[in-house]
Amino acid sequence: MMRDKVLEKYGVSFGEVDLEPSRGWYSIFPFKLPQKINFKELNCSLKDNESIVLVRINIGNYKDRALDMDALRQICYILDFFMTHDREMILRFVYDDEGKGLQNEPDNIEQIQEHMRQIGSNLIRFSQEILTIQGIFVGSWGEMHSSRYLDPESIKKLMFTLYEATRGQIRLAVRKPAQREILEELNCPKIMRLTGFYNDALMASDTDYGTFEEDEEKREAQRDYIADCCRQLVEIGMMCGGEAVNDNILNDGENAAQYLRRLNVTYLNSQYDSAVLDKWKKTGVYDEIGEHLGYRIELESVKSGLKELLMGRVKITLKNTGYAALYEPVVMALHREDKRVCAGRRTKMQLGLGPGESCTFSFERKKLSGGGEIFLERMRDSKRIQI
Repeated sequence: MMRDKVLEKYGVSFGEVDLEPSRGWYSIFPFKLPQKINFKELNCSLKDNESIVLVRINIGNYKDRALDMDALRQICYILDFFMTHDREMILRFVYDDEGKGLQNEPDNIEQIQEHMRQIGSNLIRFSQEILTIQGIFVGSWGEMHSSRYLDPESIKKLMFTLYEATRGQIRLAVRKPAQREILEELNCPKIMRLTGFYNDALMASDTDYGTFEEDEEKREAQRDYIADCCRQLVEIGMMCGGEAVNDNILNDGENAAQYLRRLNVTYLNSQYDSAVLDKWKKTGVYDEIGEHLGYRIELESVKSGLKELLMGRVKITLKNTGYAALYEPVVMALHREDKRVCAGRRTKMQLGLGPGESCTFSFERKKLSGGGEIFLERMRDSKRIQI
C-alpha cells in the first residue's frame, strides 16, 4: 500500500489493486467450432495475474456454409465464460490454426462477410468486455498474411463489414501500418478512430517479419505512424499489442523495452516466444516490461502548501509512465467503511491520459479526515487502477 507523508497525517493511503483492466500480459485460449467445451478445465487455466485473454475461435469447419445456431451459441458461451470471470478479451476469429491460410479459408469473400455479420450481431452485448478484434478472419492463424483476401479492395470490404456488424462499438486491429492506411480510402473517420494494430512478430527482424517496409526510411516512418495513432485519445482509442518472437539482439533487454515504448504497446503474449521471455526473465527486464505495458499510473506529487491551505484542498498529481495511454476517463475516489468520496478534477481528462502526461485531482481537506484508501476508478465500470 503506497503512502505519502501529507496524506498519512489524515490516515489516508493509496489502495492496492489485484488486477488492472485493459493492459498487461495475456494467454491464448484456442477453440475450434463445433466442439464440446470443458468449462471447469478452462477455469483452471485462467491465470490469477492476467486480466486479459486472447480468445482465438477457429470457424474453419464452416468455410463453405453459414454458421449454425450451435456454433453461434458456443461463441456466446465462450464469451460469457470470460466475462463472468472478469477477463477482458482480445478476439480473433480464424479459418486456420495450422499455418495454411490459403488452403483453409473460404473460396469467396461473401462467405467471410456472412460470418462477420452473424458473429458481429452476437458480440454487441459483450462489447464492454472486448478489448479489440484482431484481423479480418483471414490468413494463416488469422494474422493477415498468406491469404487471397489481402488486396486493398478486399481489406476495405472486410473491415467495413466487420465495423458495421459490430455497430462501431468495438476496437478493430490490422497487422500492418500499410493495411490501416488503405482504410483511409473508405472516407469513414469512425473506422480510423477504432482501428489499431496487432503485431505477432515484434522485434523478430528489422521488418518484424514483413510488418514494416524493407526500406529503412519508410520502415521508421511506419513505426512513427503506429505511435501517432496510439497516442490519439479519441473515442475508445487505438491500441497496439502482440507477441515478441525470435530471440535476437533486437529484443535484448533495454532494446526490447525501448521498442515496446516506441510502439505504445498495451498487451503482450505471456506464453510465446519462450526463448525471448526466458531471456527477459534472466536479465531482469521481464518484470519491467510487464509493469509498463499499457498505462502505468504513478504518484507525481501531493501538495498541501499555503495556496492549497487557503483553498482548503489537497492536490494530488499523477503521471502515466507506461508505454501507452490510459484510454478511458477515470475518477479518483476515497473509500472508507461508511462512504465513498470523489475528488474534484483540476485537469480535464475526458478521454484518458497519454504516455508521459500528468493529471491533477484535489480533495477537500475536511473530506480526507477520517482516513481511508484512495483508488483510481474507470468511470464506465468502476474498475480500479493501481497508483
